Amino acid sequence: MKLRTKIVLISVLVIIVMAVTSCLILYSSICNDTVNGIVQSGIDGYTSFCAEFSNQLSVDKLENILVQKSYITDKFKRTKNWNSFSLKGGNEYLTNNIGFDVGSVLSNPNKQTIFANQTLLYQLVRVNNQYFFIANCTVRINESLYDISYANDITAQISKLRSLITMCATTISLCAVLAAIVIWVVIYRALSPIQEIKTAVSAFAKGNHSSRVALKRKDELQEVASAFNDMANTIEANIRSINEMSEQRQLFIQNLSHELKTPIASIMLDIETIQNRKLSGQQLQLLLGNIYKQISWIEALSRKLMVLIMTDGLIEIRPVPISELFSAVRDSLERQLKERNLHLITQDNGACMLLDFDLMQSAVVNLVTNAMKASSIGQTIEVLADEHGIEVKDYGIGIPSQDLNSVTEPFYMVDKSRAHQNNSCGLGLSLVKSIVNAHGAQLVIRSMPGIGTTVRISWNSK
Repeated sequence: MKLRTKIVLISVLVIIVMAVTSCLILYSSICNDTVNGIVQSGIDGYTSFCAEFSNQLSVDKLENILVQKSYITDKFKRTKNWNSFSLKGGNEYLTNNIGFDVGSVLSNPNKQTIFANQTLLYQLVRVNNQYFFIANCTVRINESLYDISYANDITAQISKLRSLITMCATTISLCAVLAAIVIWVVIYRALSPIQEIKTAVSAFAKGNHSSRVALKRKDELQEVASAFNDMANTIEANIRSINEMSEQRQLFIQNLSHELKTPIASIMLDIETIQNRKLSGQQLQLLLGNIYKQISWIEALSRKLMVLIMTDGLIEIRPVPISELFSAVRDSLERQLKERNLHLITQDNGACMLLDFDLMQSAVVNLVTNAMKASSIGQTIEVLADEHGIEVKDYGIGIPSQDLNSVTEPFYMVDKSRAHQNNSCGLGLSLVKSIVNAHGAQLVIRSMPGIGTTVRISWNSK
């Protein structure tokens, strides 16, 4: 059973119970007032009749019983409203205007003392589908006992009470129906956003991560919808980030596989030549040297790719004196610098920065390595630092302006022939950019062909 149905049923049930209780209390009050009014009116009417009848009787005793009965009957009929009473002497009715024997109908009468300490018996009874207030009292007249009975037809009053009950039942039924309709409409409108939220959640669960709940309310359901939208935004952003990361890594793997075809094919040809031909010592050394170069290239390619992927994780930032960083860079490249007869000038200016030492060393080494590849024998490479960043400057061949925006893309190489000769794979600057981004910095490249290139790792917009 749905929530709105439960709420409507419970609400209608409560309304019905309250309405029935109110109607019962009201009916009970009206019924008691009506019955008490009927009883009191009946008693008053009876006592009034008896008093008037008594005043008409002579105090003189009549010896002849027949004359006495005739006399009493005459006086009885002269009394006002006598047609609602009956007079019985012994077992004989002197006059009976009621139509039934009151004494035989009184089964469990109420009692009340009236004039001359007489006991009045009265009761509400049903006779032949009619309702009566009946009363009876035995009085002594001239030493003889007579029963004076009274019957008042109260069927009209009882019918009104029954009509009241019917009206109350009808009113309760109508109120219950109207209440059910009103409550259903109110509850439906109040809870209709639940269906919208359910639809959005279901769509989101089925993969529609752009599904949102569009509610313009000022209640708890709006808070639930806003919480769901916030959660969905976070999840969608995380999924998008994961997908982008997955696509990037897949792209790296695909590009790496493509790049590996050339060195692997070259290695296989050299090995096939060694296996199938008789070679001199010089030829064999030449082929083995080429195999070594290709393997070195593969090793550099895979190592740089692994480092590039790992920079998606957390980095360990700590205060690092730039003098220590530059010293580590010089130690890493000292042999290559001597082989190429290049001069490395470093100037740290006493700077100290928050960074990951190992990753930043890898970034600066890559920048200096690129500068070495672009420089001629005897040229100078400068590595400078200030409070805002680190800068690597060379005076080599430079980068064409049309390639400046692409040099940081994975596997992009300006001169592929020269890159293969230097065991390059086009991942160096891409790796540097990933490390710089992980530090929250920017990589700025300025270059002019024939003049040189300056690459700056900047922690601000300068």
